[in-house]
Amino acid sequence: WDHVVFWVISFVLLIQVGTINRSGMLDYENYINYFRETDLNWFINFFSSQKNNLSLLFGFFTEEFLWRIWALTLGLFFSEEQSVLVTVLLLNFLIILALSKTSRPLFGILLWILIPPALATIGTFQIRQGFSFAILLYMTLSLRRPILGCFIAATIHTTFAVILVYSLIFKVFKNQSIRLLIIYLLVSLLLTIIGNQLFHDYGGRRAEQYSIQEGAASINYVIGSLICSVSSFIYLIQSKKKLTLITELAAVHIGCIFFIVFSWFFLPIGTSRNGYFAPVSYTHLPA
Repeated sequence: WDHVVFWVISFVLLIQVGTINRSGMLDYENYINYFRETDLNWFINFFSSQKNNLSLLFGFFTEEFLWRIWALTLGLFFSEEQSVLVTVLLLNFLIILALSKTSRPLFGILLWILIPPALATIGTFQIRQGFSFAILLYMTLSLRRPILGCFIAATIHTTFAVILVYSLIFKVFKNQSIRLLIIYLLVSLLLTIIGNQLFHDYGGRRAEQYSIQEGAASINYVIGSLICSVSSFIYLIQSKKKLTLITELAAVHIGCIFFIVFSWFFLPIGTSRNGYFAPVSYTHLPA
């Protein structure tokens, strides 16, 4: 019966996100402009503006190259408003498919609905973050390709580049939990300390639009993120002898929270831009 209820709730959820009035929603006009302004000229300008191969590599992430390809592709078949709707429906459908592969899908879909930064935020109007997260979750739980999922997600929304780093580190130290956590701490500290310079040199359009102090959060934000990490710490310790894809998600979740915490001290924009990942990643619990 749990699976029946899961699919009924999922069906209702898709109807709800597909029929809601989006005009006036936060970021809605920004996404309309993404789909309106992305054309072949954007790609010509992108490649011509890169100074060297390193700049090109960073550009794939900072300029969210696959998101632009997605926007261009949808623009061939749909209007801007329809493109937003298609993206919202697809990201939620991918979340549903990913959760259906877990041992407790009903618990998972309820978490997706109830956690404020989840369905109500990245599942409805901050859709690049939501699309990236949905791809990461689907590629990990359904296709068992977490690294590829992180890479694709990072070229749709830049914040997932941090998650890609932690996923790569996990592959190297996955059998050494204590060393893994120490490496995560050191890498998080390093990334936030040099983040200012990296943002200035390779931030692309964001370096012009945002400041490093953008969205500085209160200490309560840090405390909340640390609380969100407890379940992942428990899972990582309990699964020490039997590594699974969920172990990787839990480990990456911890790494990202380390980054959020250190960012509060050294790189405030890192906390404000990556903070949503701390509570949203609770959706891996049902697995």
